[in-house]
Amino acid sequence: MRYVEVDTELARYGLASAADQARRLKDRIEPDLLILDDLFLVRRIADVSAELLLVTLHQRSKLCRSIITISNRVVQDED
Repeated sequence: MRYVEVDTELARYGLASAADQARRLKDRIEPDLLILDDLFLVRRIADVSAELLLVTLHQRSKLCRSIITISNRVVQDED
């Protein structure tokens, strides 16, 4: 099981070297359960961070590994 505060992790990933990014991705794919806390707390994320999120979700799906997402963001109607 791995617990990740998403906004913090995405910021760190964007600043990491290519080798460190590969290690971080592997660390997010391998656990049987991944808990993503505060998902989409920030309205916009950098492209490299969005790529990490999509690749993580795709690879975990292919391996049939579980993900729990938690978001405390308030949903508002936008007129």
